[in-house]
Amino acid sequence: MAEKLNEEGIRCSLKTGQEKSISEFDTHTSCTIEMCTSREEYDIAVIDEIQMISDPQRGFAWSNALLGIRAKELHLCGDQRSLQLISKLCLLTHDTLKIREYQRMSTLRVDHQPIRSFKDLRPGDCIVGFSKKILFQMKKAINEKLDPEYQKQLRNLKLDGKFVKKNKNSKWKKINKYLDENPLDNK
Repeated sequence: MAEKLNEEGIRCSLKTGQEKSISEFDTHTSCTIEMCTSREEYDIAVIDEIQMISDPQRGFAWSNALLGIRAKELHLCGDQRSLQLISKLCLLTHDTLKIREYQRMSTLRVDHQPIRSFKDLRPGDCIVGFSKKILFQMKKAINEKLDPEYQKQLRNLKLDGKFVKKNKNSKWKKINKYLDENPLDNK
């Protein structure tokens, strides 16, 4: 999210377990749930995937954020299955809960047959992952298997007319730019 906001001219810090990009001029902060802090005060905070509050291994991070983040307004996004628990917590903390439902713009259904190969993927399929790194690895693997042009592009990576040096950041920015411009579902 931080990268997207920064591209749109909105100064946004990034805090994850692997990365920290913070500037005194940033007006927004994007972080993983584990990196949430109760030391700072926010006008508005958004917690995504709130249904993870019931996860036995990681739910504590959502509980800590929900109960500890200092924000004038807190938006919770996620599956309705968590609504009963959130409602009870709001009663206990004397917080006001306003529920807004948004209609999904497309149907989401689970296939009864597992995808055994990347070749089984069809346009519109959704792959769910639990880390950005894993999702990018899967995206790369899918494109390597299904897009012959991808392999050619990897061999011919150029940045400003010059071959990319061993600088990982520049190389991956170029690879991700190619993947964004050539998504799988256009095939």
